[in-house]
Amino acid sequence: MKNLVRLVGSLAFKNDAAVLFQCLTRLSEFCDAIVCIDDGSSDGSHDIARQFKLVKKLIRHEVGGVWDNVRNMREISSAYKEFSPEWIMQVDPDDLVDGRFSARVDELLSQQHVCRYTFQEVTLWGSNTQYRIDKPEWYARPICYTPQLLRWDPTIKFTVGSADWRGRLISQLSRSLLVGNLKKIVRPLGARDSQYSVIRNVFFPSDRMNYTNCQFHPIKGETVNLDLKKIHYHFADISYAIKKHMNYALQTAIRQNRLEEEIPEIVDWACEKLSGAGLRLSPVRPEWQVL
Repeated sequence: MKNLVRLVGSLAFKNDAAVLFQCLTRLSEFCDAIVCIDDGSSDGSHDIARQFKLVKKLIRHEVGGVWDNVRNMREISSAYKEFSPEWIMQVDPDDLVDGRFSARVDELLSQQHVCRYTFQEVTLWGSNTQYRIDKPEWYARPICYTPQLLRWDPTIKFTVGSADWRGRLISQLSRSLLVGNLKKIVRPLGARDSQYSVIRNVFFPSDRMNYTNCQFHPIKGETVNLDLKKIHYHFADISYAIKKHMNYALQTAIRQNRLEEEIPEIVDWACEKLSGAGLRLSPVRPEWQVL
């Protein structure tokens, strides 16, 4: 029996009013339903999501709580099972799917040998009229985490953070209170030197956003990397980006039991991608239909 729902989109957000309307507007062009998790917004994001008729499920968590991506992913996965769609599209609130996707959606979803489509990244900078072309490893990745378009299966698995068991173990250790206390002893011994690589990774992990990265993993089939773009809105409004990155830094300090002397390093990390060093810009392409 053919599924009644072809494509369901999903996203979790918190205080993303600056970008959420654009994201949901584009999703509404090709999704049959949208699932939203509001993880405690206080800036009007919840009211924006309520405006969209295709947001068929909107879960709201307590305002002011700590972002919980594992819980959010579980709730999204559960909602997918309710809809039992043929395909799912997982996005971030600052993602805008290439406007050309709507014209190709029938063709793409009919490919029986494909289980996942990925998009290329374009990062807006300072406005919605220009994008950054320097440092492609940061701002123009050929394959990006979101959006992902996947063939749905009720047994599909997801990961938050590293998909590798070693990475997950290091992430868990780095957040433990025991490690937090041991740092006070280890740091003066030079744990940040290269010869102490294992200790450094556990006690002073460099991937401070690892807990935010999440992916569904399809069961079987081919992955196709599309020439279509993901327009990344994160830096279109620099003031929004500053708030988000400082929030990442604060959450990291809490989750990883950071020491007081480590806070400047975390702030530097939070500001690194906001730097205009080496900045080169190009005008957005009309065919992307940036909003």
